[in-house]
Amino acid sequence: SSISVDMGMKRLFVTSEGKFFKDKKYLANRRKLRYLKRNLQSKGTKSANRHLRKLSVKERNISKDMIQRSTSALLRSTNASIIVLEDLKRLKQNTSTTNEGYKRKRHNNALSQVPMYAFKEVLMHKAQLVGKRVETVSPVYTSQTDSRTNKRDGKRQGCRYYCSDGIVLDADWNAAVNIAKRGNHPYSIQT
Repeated sequence: SSISVDMGMKRLFVTSEGKFFKDKKYLANRRKLRYLKRNLQSKGTKSANRHLRKLSVKERNISKDMIQRSTSALLRSTNASIIVLEDLKRLKQNTSTTNEGYKRKRHNNALSQVPMYAFKEVLMHKAQLVGKRVETVSPVYTSQTDSRTNKRDGKRQGCRYYCSDGIVLDADWNAAVNIAKRGNHPYSIQT
């Protein structure tokens, strides 16, 4: 059997079984470190640069710790032998500008703070140690497609997906179910 995982910025992952990982303490620490780094970058002194390097190391270490905890939580939460993820290799390139050509600075900044590739690499390594397999599928329109009808006639707003027949679903769970369907394996979902 398999489960699928939808990656996100606020909730690091949501599975097709309805389980999710959100670390508020990590998000608060990361915001605090980003704020301190912005203030130090504007100073430009020697001591500010030295302090900036220390903060960068600290930020990298708390991200590594969060990745280790989240991948362990994911592997503990399921008995499935296959984990299906989105292939997010070109996500930042494809979403960095609007249709009019303007840079999406806020989106790019938030996206760069989420260690999605590192999560995938650590998960692949840990899954192999416990006898599980990780596969990737295309992420195209997984969030905009209704998981019940396989049509793109609904509307995603924030963390909710509004179906055309009036039913409201969690958008990340809806995307996780669509990813599971692309995995071409028997999958388990929680309704």
